[in-house]
Amino acid sequence: MRNRVWLALAGAPAAAAFLAAGGTGALWQEAAMVEAGHISSGKLELLVDGQQEAYVFDALSSAHLVPGATTRAPLTISNGGDADLAYSLTGAATAGTADADLALAAALQLDVTDGDCTGGIGTEPVLYSGPLAAAAFSGAALAPSETHTICISVTLAADAPAAAAGGTTSATFTFKAEQQP
Repeated sequence: MRNRVWLALAGAPAAAAFLAAGGTGALWQEAAMVEAGHISSGKLELLVDGQQEAYVFDALSSAHLVPGATTRAPLTISNGGDADLAYSLTGAATAGTADADLALAAALQLDVTDGDCTGGIGTEPVLYSGPLAAAAFSGAALAPSETHTICISVTLAADAPAAAAGGTTSATFTFKAEQQP
């Protein structure tokens, strides 16, 4: 019986250690790699009559514009990128510092319509109508390679002041493109 007591006493610390450890302590592990999909950015490219850089809109020119007269020309806006975009006209500025130049610029009326200028004046949907210097409108959404033609008309007011006679100006239109989701 002494051997049994001695065996029980000798095994007690081993049993206590096993119970305190809470099991065998073996852990299973597995790892796997997941490759992310292809990520790339889109490209926005707003083209005005096919030009990427500043475009000289010679079609909208008039020498000797008289009060009440209008000059107009179509302008094509295109999406040359690979992302959807929405474009807008964010402003127009005029050039000239002489009194006659400033009077002429102030007497110019700008009309921007949806279309290619083949319809008569007043027959196309209006995007903007007002003073040249305050020009702004939200244009259209364009998918890649899509185009939109607008008609830009400039009219010298019928009641333009005599001070505008002999004035010269040029207009700079600023278009902006924003990516669409």
